[in-house]
Amino acid sequence: MEQSLDWTRREIWVRKLLYPGHTLPTAAAPLAVAAGLAAHDGVFAPVPALLAFLAGWLVQLGGVLTDNYENLRREPDDREHPELVRAVRSGLLGLGTLKAAIAGCYALALAAGVVLVQQAGPVVIVIGLASIAASWAYSAGPFPFGRHGVADPVFFVFFGLVSVLGMYYVQAGAAPLAAFVLGLPVGALTTNILIVDDIRDREFDAVKGKRTVAVRFGARASRAEFLALLAFAYATPPWFWLGLGLGPAALLPWLTLPFALSTARDVVTRQRYEELLPTTPKAGRLLLAYSVLLGAGIALAAPQARAQSGAEIIRSRCSSCHALSVRTVAAPFKEIAAKYKAAAGAEEKLVGELREAKTHPQIQASDAELKAAVQYVLRQ
Repeated sequence: MEQSLDWTRREIWVRKLLYPGHTLPTAAAPLAVAAGLAAHDGVFAPVPALLAFLAGWLVQLGGVLTDNYENLRREPDDREHPELVRAVRSGLLGLGTLKAAIAGCYALALAAGVVLVQQAGPVVIVIGLASIAASWAYSAGPFPFGRHGVADPVFFVFFGLVSVLGMYYVQAGAAPLAAFVLGLPVGALTTNILIVDDIRDREFDAVKGKRTVAVRFGARASRAEFLALLAFAYATPPWFWLGLGLGPAALLPWLTLPFALSTARDVVTRQRYEELLPTTPKAGRLLLAYSVLLGAGIALAAPQARAQSGAEIIRSRCSSCHALSVRTVAAPFKEIAAKYKAAAGAEEKLVGELREAKTHPQIQASDAELKAAVQYVLRQ
């Protein structure tokens, strides 16, 4: 066993706390898929997308640090993490420092969310607060759900559906069905990372009183769940091609099938804690490779002819001059809404101005799309 006293503080934080082999893939995977769909729809916005990625990664870091803090607080002689126990006893790591880092992660994530509010509205803060609450409640609070065997569905929803949908929303200001559906395999493969951890840690978790699936029903049940989610993830690309009309490039994630089968073999055949340690980052790499190929395939698909929503028109053609609530080149949307919302015939007047391009640069869009854009602005 490695001796933590031989490590620097930086090594303690990077190797044992920040957990980059887990947190970076699970934050980057939804970004890859959401950015691919946004590029396909013509609404890709790199700055909001990267801010959303940063916020998501910080929320995950807050959750990982909270989990380690709670473990060290509840189990000061924790056999699962002897390196961290030694680090605390030697002074290399303090529980107060961990608490400050948790608060810092969540505060910075909220700060990124506040910036995104200018582009996507207050719903971003709602998503951010819900994500922070779920991240913290995994291992803390009156009902730490990670200890009670209900973490799997929460991971599936937040790391898959909510993350992909949210990262698309901050770019397009819309939440189409495709953004929801494309989060399904991301959620499945992210949940599989947790399942690997639970299989690996099942003996330690049982001693600590945790009731994960692997503890309650055994490693065989967790392995069956892993294989079911893996099969589900690899069954979805044909649906994306034929059901969503995203073209045969949506099958690109199948290029990772050999790696998926290798990962599955490790999960099924490896028994000991030490043998399973490399499998968690391996499952993270599988998630990231799958998601990058899925995002690339979606971006390569020919866009379907369809009317853009008002939010998409605003995002793709108006955001260079207008923001939501602060003046940039031109008046913010909230100011325009306040000026015209109660005026009789305001909608027709604004649509006419956009169509005729006398007092506003011309926007290439149909009358229905211009009307939708105006309605979107007046709702602000």
